[in-house]
Amino acid sequence: IKDEDLYKVIPKFVEKYRENSYISYEREELEDMKDWSDLEILLLLKFYKNGLSFEIPDGKEFFPSFSFTYNIAPLKIQIDKIVGFCYDRIEPDTSKETLISSTSWSALEVTYLLHYFVITHPNYKEDGEE
Repeated sequence: IKDEDLYKVIPKFVEKYRENSYISYEREELEDMKDWSDLEILLLLKFYKNGLSFEIPDGKEFFPSFSFTYNIAPLKIQIDKIVGFCYDRIEPDTSKETLISSTSWSALEVTYLLHYFVITHPNYKEDGEE
């Protein structure tokens, strides 16, 4: 999949995340919410592997408050765990239909990925930065 195609699918994931109002949940609650398919995670990981990022201008109203305690290094550790889980859970010859129907990934894992993409964007600024 090409980068431009990834950039087309990411807004759909952002909208799904926004619609589920994950902002109001704690880390443990997000971990229990298995709302994301194998295909969605694979596309997010491809976005990560390609070193891509994006902006969410209203990030403070998008992510749960605990996510702002993470900077790039700890998020990278969490994402590397997701990559490892992916290798363990998903067989390379799995059909697209199976990838779409399998919802074994948590909102917490998606939070880590989306937040990483936002804070690695060149326009991202921490609170207090100008």
